Amino acid sequence: MYCLRRRAGRALARTLAAGLLAANMFAALPAAASADGYDLSAPAAVGKVLPNDWHISPAGSQVTLGNLPTNGVLSPDGRYLAVTNNGCTTKTEEVSIVDLKTGAKVSSAQVNSSFIGLAFNKTGDRLYVSGGNDGKIYIFSFQGGTLTTAGAVPVPNYPAGLALLPDGKLAVAENMGDKIALVDPGAGKITAEIPVGRYPYQVTVSRDGKVIYVSNWGSGSVSVVDPAKKTESRQIATGKLPEALVLSADGGRLYVANTNSDNVSVIDPAAGKVVRSIDLHFKGLPAGAAPTGLALSPDGGRLYVSLAGANADAVVDPASGKVAGYIPAGWYPTGVLYNAVLNQVITLNGKGLGTGPNPDGPKPGTNAPNQSQYDYNMITI
Repeated sequence: MYCLRRRAGRALARTLAAGLLAANMFAALPAAASADGYDLSAPAAVGKVLPNDWHISPAGSQVTLGNLPTNGVLSPDGRYLAVTNNGCTTKTEEVSIVDLKTGAKVSSAQVNSSFIGLAFNKTGDRLYVSGGNDGKIYIFSFQGGTLTTAGAVPVPNYPAGLALLPDGKLAVAENMGDKIALVDPGAGKITAEIPVGRYPYQVTVSRDGKVIYVSNWGSGSVSVVDPAKKTESRQIATGKLPEALVLSADGGRLYVANTNSDNVSVIDPAAGKVVRSIDLHFKGLPAGAAPTGLALSPDGGRLYVSLAGANADAVVDPASGKVAGYIPAGWYPTGVLYNAVLNQVITLNGKGLGTGPNPDGPKPGTNAPNQSQYDYNMITI
């Protein structure tokens, strides 16, 4: 039996998480289970049973979202969270908006197709969403928690991760094209395409906008791109299947979640190399922690890593590279964010809170009326 249970430990910031079934939001400061005292064999005090007989006991309240949340982005004022839900049908793919002050989903917008890319503009009145298989970047106007369709920009080759540049343009990973597209959303067009590694996935940008970093699934690397010269200056080898990226506030360290290596590469951008590998193998298991998301506390003193295979967030001390403890999450956490405005850690749970009867579907080969009976959710600590 596998169990995630909170034990006494250091109090952390509040955390908001999203996953598969109805949930609620944290109202109090949670504690992280210590790395040494995190007991996998103890039965869960509360929670749900998974198909493999593991138990989950998420630390906090949760908010119901759409189907399969995979990425989120905070509005510039820290009030709202936009989440891309990447379910398997056009009826379940949507962008959800959560009011982080009230802990409620306040609106949503359906899209034909979506993937992980999300970004607000500087003023927070525009939201950009990668359309994945639809081959476009959706543009929404945003005000008071409500999304309104405002157009789209064609982007080929399965647009994935994206990031906002200081000049208002977007850097978009063309996942099936091995390129980064520089997109001018105002003009509604691509201004340049820059070759990078194989299957680019996620994108982040230096604060001054002079460097774009891209995680490359297929190459096991991070591309360093100069948007002014429109060239890739180098590739830095990481672990297997690099996904999430987070840059320290001073730009001195870039953290890369290597999902298939169960570690985080720490890159010194100035030196152009990996200076540390943070081991995330869970409690001595040979494989399966599957880090998917990264977030840094504002002071850089804590690195939060969502572990999809362990149904928890690892809390890491970046200075030592050691895991200080774990925050129990929902089933298969796909991402984690830190909201400095409201002092929240936000975890997206890709599969929610567990299993149960599904009399309304999904039913393969039929047109069941309720194909999204199981809704994913989020938790906030």
